[in-house]
Amino acid sequence: TREKMAKTIRKPENILPFLQNPGRFLDISIDGENYGWGILVSCKKVTAPGTGSAGSAGKLASLVSKGPQHSLDVLLACVDRHFDDDMDEKEKKEDIADLGLLWRGSSRHCRPVKEGSDDSSAVSVRVFTVGLDAIDRISAVRIFLPQDVHPAEKRKDVAARMKEVKKRFPEGVPLLD
Repeated sequence: TREKMAKTIRKPENILPFLQNPGRFLDISIDGENYGWGILVSCKKVTAPGTGSAGSAGKLASLVSKGPQHSLDVLLACVDRHFDDDMDEKEKKEDIADLGLLWRGSSRHCRPVKEGSDDSSAVSVRVFTVGLDAIDRISAVRIFLPQDVHPAEKRKDVAARMKEVKKRFPEGVPLLD
């Protein structure tokens, strides 16, 4: 079924060759919430602290270590969760003006965009760090990314490119075979 296929796709030996270069479209779910299509910024192998080459003990510790073995930085569109709270218009406008300053995202502070119901000025694009298990689907589409995606202008540019790709594929972004 779909879940079995996703599990097979997420195995490092199957997926890592497609994550070596930034710009790949990835469908991401974090803590059960689907954030939709995002853009891969980087992929790094993570080693647990204290699992160096300390002989057999180090090898055993690396086998036992839990958590993601690979860390992905992915640009995702999101809405800051505090916009869901009741707030006056002045405070909301001030927070929207400051959105560009925030570039790091987390599922605790940001939620997925609800198409049609969210105010587009409250939507921001942030860098989320996730493991391979967060990938639902992987696309054949890749776009060019700037070297540094931390400045707000660069993230807005990438968001415009994401929107353009989605517009060019109205039936859905093509998946990697």
